[in-house]
Amino acid sequence: MSITPTPGTSGPTPIITGVPSPESLDRYIDRFLAAAGWRVTGVVKRDDTAGYEVTLTKELEPDKGRTVTRSAASAGEATFKACSSARLPIS
Repeated sequence: MSITPTPGTSGPTPIITGVPSPESLDRYIDRFLAAAGWRVTGVVKRDDTAGYEVTLTKELEPDKGRTVTRSAASAGEATFKACSSARLPIS
C-alpha cells in the first residue's frame, strides 16, 4: 500500500505493508475532529520502540494547513494521541 502526503506537506512517501490505512484509522477520529476537517494522512510503522507514527492533517486553505504527528506502540494509540493534540486550541 502506498500513502501519499497531503499537498503542502513535506516528507517521503512511505511504502508500507501490513499497516492500517489512513482510511481505516479515520473512523477512530472523534466527531469533533472530523467535523473540523481533520483526516489521517499518514501511518508509518517504525523500526524502533515507538511502533507507529500517525499524522493528522487539517487543511485551512489551499496549500496551507496544520499537522499533528504522534508515535505509540499501536496505530490506534498513536491516533488517539494525535487526536488529543489536535483538540488543543491553535495558539
